[in-house]
Amino acid sequence: MLKKIDSKLGHWIILIMLSVIWGSSFMLIKRGLEAFSYEQVATLRIFIASIFLAVLGRKFFTNIPTKKLWPLFLTGFIGNGIPPFLFSKAQTYIDSGIVGMLNVLTPLFTIFIGILFYNLKVKIVNYVGIVLGIIGTIYLLLPQSEQLNYNTIHYSVIAILGTACYGWSANIIKAHLEELDALQITTISFSFVGPWAGIYLLLVTFWKLCKTTLKPRIA
Repeated sequence: MLKKIDSKLGHWIILIMLSVIWGSSFMLIKRGLEAFSYEQVATLRIFIASIFLAVLGRKFFTNIPTKKLWPLFLTGFIGNGIPPFLFSKAQTYIDSGIVGMLNVLTPLFTIFIGILFYNLKVKIVNYVGIVLGIIGTIYLLLPQSEQLNYNTIHYSVIAILGTACYGWSANIIKAHLEELDALQITTISFSFVGPWAGIYLLLVTFWKLCKTTLKPRIA
């Protein structure tokens, strides 16, 4: 089974599956905002993912090289902790489709940050791919240009900052964590931010219960 996955066809299947999951996540965020605040949507995403990974990848919590803890923390904070808040905040105003299209800027920031801070060597074909991606994004966003205003730009920038965080996180992994297993990186990095998300959710729930309980007495 593993041999089938670790093949050219297997890699394409994984890429397509990842694209569907990642793309649909923006629609799910928008639906979540109908019932929850953007902070709650973000912390729920982080907390649920950390619980799932803690069970699935529990074996990866042993034998972690000490020198890798700081890069793993940065990856968790920058790549898994900040973006859910930025994307959820952006979608309180702009459509999930626009945020999904802006997400294509992630490779651009990956290369830009890599060149500036990580001495990344980039091939011509990488630049060509990025330029084509940007042109495609602009083409897809053109129909939305009639709705362009200060708020649209403001919330679009928030989403773009989320893609910059993804790009920075990718460079940290490339520079410092490349020898670790991908699932190990994901599991450990989420373990740094998951508990804080859980604490936030508990405090919000407790606060709402207190408000509900005290309201009749105040009246």
